[in-house]
Amino acid sequence: MAAAADNTAASSGRILVHCLAHGAWAFGYALAALVWLSQAESTSDINTWAMRFLLVGAIGVMGSLGIQLSWWGRSHVATVRFWASWFAVTTLCNIVGIPMAVRLFY
Repeated sequence: MAAAADNTAASSGRILVHCLAHGAWAFGYALAALVWLSQAESTSDINTWAMRFLLVGAIGVMGSLGIQLSWWGRSHVATVRFWASWFAVTTLCNIVGIPMAVRLFY
């Protein structure tokens, strides 16, 4: 009985670390993206802005998926639970992290 309680605490601690990693990534990524995108000159053409925006988005997705892969492992990539949990935690962290970064930056 005590072993089951220990596993629950360990798994809830692990879940907390996973959520904090996603939250820290969303906040740090948003802050870095704001800094990098704001450094482009206002007279830059649309291609400069588009490439920066696409690169920032790709880096954001890769980092988030890296965190998710470290949590689930490669054997679970083809499961619905992997992608549903990634979408849910990424959406939640972006809803919280990006506005915090915008408030801090501006």
